Amino acid sequence: MGALLELEACNADVRDPSTASDADSGVVTVELLIRAESEVAALEKSKTVARTAIHAIGGATPWESTPARTIDYVPRNVLLEYV
Repeated sequence: MGALLELEACNADVRDPSTASDADSGVVTVELLIRAESEVAALEKSKTVARTAIHAIGGATPWESTPARTIDYVPRNVLLEYV
């Protein structure tokens, strides 16, 4: 959450980040309000923010090409809503 708040502070297009987790299933939910010109741009920006936050706390994402690292993040469900 701290990494998301830092990204919000330096990006005017990111607002009100929040997280929730379910330790039993190993699922973390990230919610962001993203200002963008299109759905595609909003989706790309939200993925970039999530990836950057995960990297900031030392996690790995599937977009990295380092086979020695364990992948910590795999997006399961993405819900995009106009606000």
